[in-house]
Amino acid sequence: MKNLLKFFDGEGEKMLLQTDKLHQALTHLRYESRAYRPKNIKAVRDVIQTLDGILQRHQSSQEEIIFPFLESHIPRHEAAIHLLEAEHEDIQKNTDKLKSSLQKLPEAHGNLNDGKIYERGIYLISLVQHHVGFEQRHIRKSIHKELHADEKAVITSRVSGWLKKKANRKNVKGDERHE
Repeated sequence: MKNLLKFFDGEGEKMLLQTDKLHQALTHLRYESRAYRPKNIKAVRDVIQTLDGILQRHQSSQEEIIFPFLESHIPRHEAAIHLLEAEHEDIQKNTDKLKSSLQKLPEAHGNLNDGKIYERGIYLISLVQHHVGFEQRHIRKSIHKELHADEKAVITSRVSGWLKKKANRKNVKGDERHE
């Protein structure tokens, strides 16, 4: 990884792309006829699964590497970091609630309002979009303006190492499944 800011931007773009896909899938689920319900439920589940994976990676990279580094190098951002950590918890909690509601949803029959799928999904989209915007305005800006070049190199190296470890663990798990 050559640039931590590009990593931040890429993570934000991935999350926002998935929120757009989720909004589209939820809209189809809510407004299309029951004949399309199984297809639309699958689409929402698939988007949620992808979004959840991106969110977990995002949360882990920040809470394991980026936030501790920033707290020690730019202590005045501690309150903003704690807010983002609380948002991570809220986003994960709401992702889990939406997944649970989707599991309870009958494939072809039943009332979508019973599970409040659409409302929960829209709320999750709002949380993620706000979170990404706040990070862009505060954390990304701090990295860009307040860290020295050598500090940026250190944190970039740490995030790169973390990403390589994650990729290696994923490859090892994949190899174990194929044996």
